[in-house]
Amino acid sequence: MKNPDSWTEYAEFVDMINNLRKLDTLGECSFKEIDKFLYTEGGKLIAEKERLRTAKKDTAASTQL
Repeated sequence: MKNPDSWTEYAEFVDMINNLRKLDTLGECSFKEIDKFLYTEGGKLIAEKERLRTAKKDTAASTQL
């Protein structure tokens, strides 16, 4: 998936989710449950990435003093 915000690639996203559901016990999870999980975990990853980026900038700024 090249552009995660593109609705033109939604069919590819649905295929990926369906392939995930075929694995082990994920078949017991609904599409909605998997989508909600990915959205929630993605938000956590983005927040952590931003936190690390900010910490890196703060460290770089403090070493320049």
